[in-house]
Amino acid sequence: MSLLYLYGCLSGDWYDVKWDKQHQPSRPIPSGRIPRHHIGLLALICLSGAGYLATYLPDRVFVWVTALALVISLYTLFHKRNFAARVVLMAACRALIIPVSVFTQVELDAFWVTVAGVASLSLFCYILSFMLSSKPKFSRFLLALCVILQIFIAYLYLSNHAWANVSHWLIVIALTGLAVWIHRAIGKPQGKFIKLSLAWMPVFDLGVAVSVALVSGYYWLMAVPFVAVALWYILSRLADAD
Repeated sequence: MSLLYLYGCLSGDWYDVKWDKQHQPSRPIPSGRIPRHHIGLLALICLSGAGYLATYLPDRVFVWVTALALVISLYTLFHKRNFAARVVLMAACRALIIPVSVFTQVELDAFWVTVAGVASLSLFCYILSFMLSSKPKFSRFLLALCVILQIFIAYLYLSNHAWANVSHWLIVIALTGLAVWIHRAIGKPQGKFIKLSLAWMPVFDLGVAVSVALVSGYYWLMAVPFVAVALWYILSRLADAD
């Protein structure tokens, strides 16, 4: 997953060099500090490495890794050409992480396909909701749909895995509080709003991680979202310092 993330960052810098020369000439590639072909080579190495490591995962996961790599590549091509494509592809990139993570740990059956699918769609709607905050009515609709989908997941757990259901209701409560906050924050200065909205995305990861951990027995998975939040906080502070 980390290699695919790096592939997306590097390929974006490699592909956007003409745009950066006009708008951000001080960046490493346009300024000549780093040769462009070095970045392209590193991007290919990361993509190849991710593909190679994916062969060690269960066969049911490989197709999702391939789909994620494809969507990342499409995002690289279109994110500075078309706003609609950028928003949709960004949301799709993040949402596809859920099936990759879930099916690495659990079998591909009807229950988990439904859970992973609904969770991915919920996260997809959430990302669109704050990326389209300039359209308040549509944004609020997407946010409400996001919470409804999470409640549906809780209902699925109720009939299959009781402990996962109890834990997931905590996630539903957290997301409902988040929905209220975003509802009131829409229309306010975008910088901090987007930053805080992005910071809340690990809540979705927590819901999936807790559920998979309780069902599969891999309890260490519950720590992953907290580590993600900690890393986000550290990196955001470093970025602010710069």
